[in-house]
Amino acid sequence: MERICPHCGKSSNITPFVGEWCAPCTLERQRKGWPNEMELKQCPTCKRVYREREWKHLDAKTISDLVARPFEKLGLIGHYNIEASQWEGIFDEKGGKIAYTHPFVIDYTEHMCPNCGRIGSSYHEAIIQLRGDPARVERAKKRIIRRLERRTFLQDVAPMHGGVDIQVGEKKDVPDLLRLEGHKFVRTEKLMGEKNGKPLLRSTFLIRLEKIEDKKDAAEITESSDEKE
Repeated sequence: MERICPHCGKSSNITPFVGEWCAPCTLERQRKGWPNEMELKQCPTCKRVYREREWKHLDAKTISDLVARPFEKLGLIGHYNIEASQWEGIFDEKGGKIAYTHPFVIDYTEHMCPNCGRIGSSYHEAIIQLRGDPARVERAKKRIIRRLERRTFLQDVAPMHGGVDIQVGEKKDVPDLLRLEGHKFVRTEKLMGEKNGKPLLRSTFLIRLEKIEDKKDAAEITESSDEKE
């Protein structure tokens, strides 16, 4: 028996129905309660986004998964089209099956992340001092920097008399990192002030790299270091 949608007047002969309403009108009624935007904090300098209590770079898949969560809570299956800024899915309820799109905008608000804020203020918690043979210092510098950049930020890398100083943003991983590279170091602390009643200490890690005369020994050290990567 033919039915007529009381909202738009369409016939059940030309469009699927859900109860007394046609599927498109039923969809429009339900989508009024759907989300249409999400706000994310993004650092204007490094472009990382604050999610789950940390700043991180988000790829397209991660963003799509974030948008999907509120829709999936409503029982809606589909995917987020980042380029078109819309949620795309299939409305399928009681035989009323119809493809649809729903506008959804991600609003990025600028918030400086702690790391970039500290870089701008010359903040650093540690200094790694490499001293000794120029060739060994250069090799060690490159390897240490490569590891540090995976864990924290570098405030500065400055040539000094007899070597180089690496200013490290956060110091918590520095001792383990240097041990992983096979370096012995002398650690000293300098009081820089107080925060919340607690002393602020800057750590200095001094590493001396003497010139290796024996080419065989030098090759073995290089090979051993490469295996740790």
